[in-house]
Amino acid sequence: MVPVPMPETVPAEIVEHDLQLINNSKVMLVHGVHPSWGSAMEVYHFAQVLRRPVVTFVPQGRTNVSAWLRHYSTVMETDWSAALHAAELLYKAPD
Repeated sequence: MVPVPMPETVPAEIVEHDLQLINNSKVMLVHGVHPSWGSAMEVYHFAQVLRRPVVTFVPQGRTNVSAWLRHYSTVMETDWSAALHAAELLYKAPD
């Protein structure tokens, strides 16, 4: 396997842009079927650092949901519509 050279500014720009979006958000809605390293970091930052609610969608029957994702999710739903509704309610809730 040959490593692909990546300029150091590209990851930094991506992370900084993502953090800017996250910091300006009131609620995070996560599709938790196959979360990535980046998604995990974003959920942790949003829930633990910013202390804001995380709504996670995981389809019914999925049993291999990370303990970390379960711990940092304010709400977990097995129905996408229910997850959207929960996120909407949390968004409209007073700060």
